[in-house]
Amino acid sequence: MSVWVWISLIGLATAPVEVTVTPLRGGSESGTLVEVSDQKVQVTTRDGVRQFEAASLQSIEAAASAIVPSITDSEMAVQLLDGSLLAAKTFKVEKGKAVVALSAGGSLEVPTSLVAWARFGKQDLSVQKQWQEIVNRQSTADRLVVRKVTQEAVPAESTASTIGLDDLQGVLSDVNAETVEFQFDGSALKVPRKKIEGVVYFHAAGKIPPTACRLFDVAGSTWCLRSLRQQGDSLELVTSCGAPSKLPANQWTKIDYSAGNLVFLSDLKPESVKWEPYVASPAIAATLSAWFQPRFNTSAQGGPLMLNGMSYERGLALHSRTTIVYRLTEEYQHFLATVGMDDRYRSNGGVRFVVLGEKGPLFEKLVHGRDEPLDLDVDLRGVRRLQILVDFGDDHSDAGDYLNLCNARLTK
Repeated sequence: MSVWVWISLIGLATAPVEVTVTPLRGGSESGTLVEVSDQKVQVTTRDGVRQFEAASLQSIEAAASAIVPSITDSEMAVQLLDGSLLAAKTFKVEKGKAVVALSAGGSLEVPTSLVAWARFGKQDLSVQKQWQEIVNRQSTADRLVVRKVTQEAVPAESTASTIGLDDLQGVLSDVNAETVEFQFDGSALKVPRKKIEGVVYFHAAGKIPPTACRLFDVAGSTWCLRSLRQQGDSLELVTSCGAPSKLPANQWTKIDYSAGNLVFLSDLKPESVKWEPYVASPAIAATLSAWFQPRFNTSAQGGPLMLNGMSYERGLALHSRTTIVYRLTEEYQHFLATVGMDDRYRSNGGVRFVVLGEKGPLFEKLVHGRDEPLDLDVDLRGVRRLQILVDFGDDHSDAGDYLNLCNARLTK
């Protein structure tokens, strides 16, 4: 599979870039970045120069020099139609073209036809939920999101202010540092920006081209990219929806190739899920079935998935006897995961773990709590119906039978 990304980071001007390269299969490699392109990645390690095919990678991560801020803490934020979420310093619009000064350096000039929304100023925690509800709401027009402040009486004959948000539907026009031009109910208004939380642009439903990779920068932005390459001290970016931009070459923290190379099982909807108790009991079957359903990106009892003292953000937690089936709509070649009994139940648990395709078992193993986690790698070539079975083990019991499939993913 080809990756549409082009990067050339040879000979960065000052200090070498220390990186960690994480392949789709096998362990990570750390070293000094030599070259990155759409064809290969080269890193100098203690054992010499290692070369990786870009299509075989999950990510490349630069050694962190500082804590990357959250996008919610940025001065401003702008989201594009392809999902790129950008930390910004300024946002202005003139004659349908938005100009954004980026917090990580550089700028973005893009037609408002590619802008989903823009938030002005650092957002108060009390309105973040309201803001998300507004931007996610379906509409048939542009929207101006304004702050509404109400005064409430409190003891000692004083008052307290409560901030809320409201949105007006109309047509957005030019935006500058002082005002937003907005046509509302037949009137052309110039609304002071100090009263405005942000703007939301209306767009008819359309298909966004696929993302080749995602780039994370030091300001907390997430770029969904069609391509990128280095020219001198800058990275030239083209987002998935076609918006060009530039970023200083030393301002990225991670390049994630997984958008084009893999999918996590926890992001897919199963075709079917079936759980069966060790001892059938119609009176409590419904209650037990709900309790022992698969958990996605969390352990069976809540909290992170845990194996051998390590926590994982992605994966499945399955209890015996569970059968979960996925219909595969793309050409996946491998099913990868780190598999073992949840740390909380290792002293008791034991299951028979089976992976099946249309023609029968692809992998089968008894897994006990005393076992070290298993690095699963199952060949899926030709498989269109993936079935995962967590069966009762050889202890003739379902006590503690909580199996974690950490970082369970399908690769192309």
